[in-house]
Formats: sequence, C-alpha cells, structure tokens
Amino acid sequence: MLFSDVVGQQHIKSMLRSGIKAHRAAHAYLFLGEEGYGPLPLAWAFARYANCTETSETDACGHCASCRKMDKLIHPDLHLAFPAYKQKSDEEAPTRNKQFLQQFRSALTANPYLDYEDWLACLAPEGKQLNLTAEDCRSLLQRLMLRHFEGTYKIALIWQAGLLGKEGNILLKMLEEPPPNTLWMLIARNSDELLPTIVSRCQLITVGPIAEEDLVQVLRARHTLSEDQARHLARACEGNWNDAQRLLQQQISDMAPVFVEWLNVLAANDLLAAWKWTEHIGSLSREEQKAFFRYALAFLRQWLYARFAANGQYRISDEELQLTRRTLARLNPPQLQQLACWLERCRYFIERNAHARLVFLNLTLRTRSLIAA
Repeated sequence: MLFSDVVGQQHIKSMLRSGIKAHRAAHAYLFLGEEGYGPLPLAWAFARYANCTETSETDACGHCASCRKMDKLIHPDLHLAFPAYKQKSDEEAPTRNKQFLQQFRSALTANPYLDYEDWLACLAPEGKQLNLTAEDCRSLLQRLMLRHFEGTYKIALIWQAGLLGKEGNILLKMLEEPPPNTLWMLIARNSDELLPTIVSRCQLITVGPIAEEDLVQVLRARHTLSEDQARHLARACEGNWNDAQRLLQQQISDMAPVFVEWLNVLAANDLLAAWKWTEHIGSLSREEQKAFFRYALAFLRQWLYARFAANGQYRISDEELQLTRRTLARLNPPQLQQLACWLERCRYFIERNAHARLVFLNLTLRTRSLIAA
C-alpha cells in the first residue's frame, strides 16, 4: 500500500510525510474515522514510507526490500494487532493474533479498506464476539522490546483499537515511553471507544469522508464510468470507498433516475403516481434503498450549498435542477433541515428491516405536505 493507492486525503498524507522527512514523527498516532474513509490504508502506507530505504518526496519507492515486505505485511519490524475470537483450543494456542495472522494479512491485502463486518465474515465465527485480549497486548509489548531487525522504525499497528476496552491499560506505559524509533499506530472509528488515557498519549489524525472530486477521479480511472455516473456514485456513497465498491458490485451505482422520478412525483402531487413509485422502490434490494437515501442526502447538501453559497454554482444535472426549483426550492432552511432529518430517519428504519413500501410512502406524502404548506 503506497500513499498513491490511498484515495484522496492529500492533506493527511502530506502531514505524515513531513513528520518522517523532518525526523519529527510523533511516537504514537491515533487514526480516527470510518473504515471506508481510509484510516487503515493511510496507516499502512505511512508504515511503508517510514521504513522505505529509497523514499521520494511524495511516496515510498515500492521496490526496495522493505517495501516488498511491507506490501505483503511480512516485514519483521511491523507488528500487527487485530480483533479475533476465542476458540476451544485457545488454552494451548499462543495468542489469537498469531492464530489468525495469515488470514488477516490475506484479508487486508485483498481489501486495504477492510471493515469490521468484512473481517467478521472472513472469520465466520458463528455469532461469536471479536475482541483484543490482554494476552494480545502483552504479546505486542514483548515484540516491541526486541531490537530492530532491518527497518528504521519498529511499528505497532492496532486495528479496531476501540475493542481494547480496559485491556488498553496494559499498553499505557510503553505508549508514554516507547523504545527509541518506535511508532504506534492505533486505528478506531472514534475516540469515545478508547480510554481517555490512551487518547491523550496519541497524536490524533481525524480521517473524514473522501472528497467528491477525488472519488470521481479515482472511480473514472479504475472503472469504465462516465463523468455523470462517477459523480452520482460519489454522491451516493458519501465519501466512503467501501460503500462505493459495494454499489458498483451490485450495479446500483446510479440512483439519479430513481431520485428524479421521486422529484417528479412530488411536483405532480399525484397520489397514484406516488403509490406506483413506492411500489417500484419497495421492490428494490435493501442496499439499493439505502443507496437512494445516501444519494438524496448528498443531493440535498449540494442543493443547499449552491442555493446559499456566494458563487451559486450547481453541481447537479439540469433535469434535477429544474425539478428541484419546482419542489424543494419552495422550502425554507428549517423545512429543508426537517426533510434531511426525515431522510436520515427513514434510512435508519430501512437498515433495521422496516416495511419498505410504508417507509417510502410515508416519506413521500409528508414531503409533499411540507412543500404544499
């Protein structure tokens, strides 16, 4: 994983590179953000850059011995910790991380944006809980006490650090006073999952949603998509690379026609048309229905930005713009906020397997009443 392989997040890459080049890297980093935003691939690329023997100004070389080993996650100075589950044979086994290390390497190599659910599916633990144990923490500390094998830095990378719980106390001493040339990289969704004493010992790296323009550029480069298709997909996935890949795989990248049809229903004020549209979207898969809400919320943000921003530039299609002027343009800011809340709440219901047709019919009728008010 190179910095160039990470989608977007240019400001974070620049900051991480600067720390290594100036020999002023922090001893511990806490990468915070949804898996699809890229905290794990950023940490992996950073680890590779830190130990590369022929770095350029912007990236690791990709061909030195260190880079080749980092690419396969087998570098002797890279120490991984990740959640796993308890097996019946755990009493005789060394640690869970050693038991599942090869599986983790394979899963991460296949998808650097690996999320908890995908890892859970990879392990197939039949409903068992994944966690990071005290023994995993002690094993990590023991490995960090060893001398360097061949890299400049010894690197401890803890994925899903939010699952440490109180076991994180075991790491506090070494987090505060690590051996020379040691880099800690903890990855979690948000800081609330971790002990405050751990958070206070780390430099926080907040990884936000990937910028739309970066997503459009990468989607067009890696997939045969038109500009409009890539932009619609980028808008629907809300800066989450994993969601973009899932939408592509399920061939539901373009929710624009469904959304335009919904705007037409709102503009026509036709109950029969509303019922037909509800029947249509109710027949789609849950993932497609969730994609509709992602697209609608992203569209609403773009509309609000264009409507109230100084430059007034619209990044939506002409058809959507004309229909919006006949429908959503009648709403004032508090009403638009109310609509956004309804969309979020409907998505919540769909994610929890509510009756889809009732959810969409209720949304359509309430939105139509809001416009007519």
